Amino acid sequence: MYKLTIILFIIFLTLFNTACTLDNDVKESSFIKINSHSMINEEVKLEEKSIQNKQAKKRPDTVEIPITLMQDYIKKDKKVKYLRIEENTTLEDRINKVVSAVSSECFSNLPIKVKIYRNDIAKIELLEFEDSLNKRVSWKEDYLNEDIREYTLKVLLENILQEDYKGQWIEKVQLYYEGELLSLN
Repeated sequence: MYKLTIILFIIFLTLFNTACTLDNDVKESSFIKINSHSMINEEVKLEEKSIQNKQAKKRPDTVEIPITLMQDYIKKDKKVKYLRIEENTTLEDRINKVVSAVSSECFSNLPIKVKIYRNDIAKIELLEFEDSLNKRVSWKEDYLNEDIREYTLKVLLENILQEDYKGQWIEKVQLYYEGELLSLN
């Protein structure tokens, strides 16, 4: 009986340690340096978690907003990370941080300009790099071409609208490229 108790105790400890180790391995953090072409020049921390729920998570003084990253548009492979934002930031600053993180992770740091109207409409302008050194990547050639345009717009809209977010957020998004309103049709 004593040997059985010892064996069960060892099995319990092994399983417990394995579970604790797996929990620590699931969380992977990465820092994203926001390009100076974006509206916000700061380091934004995204955390990857194995949580299926896409709702924003709250911690004291911060809000975690899910960012869906485009990994492979052909396979429609997506990865979700969480952007931690100070709770007392303005709505426009929150949207700018989300847009900057998405641009950095999915769209080669291409510049995006954000303007909020009436606290419920976001006008998003997709801009090209100004200097000739960065012209190897462009919205038109790389992300708004016929093959990937729909997927690009879906990634932008999903991340900007944040439909599951419970706090103050925008209700509508208008995406523009070179003065032209973009649509999924």
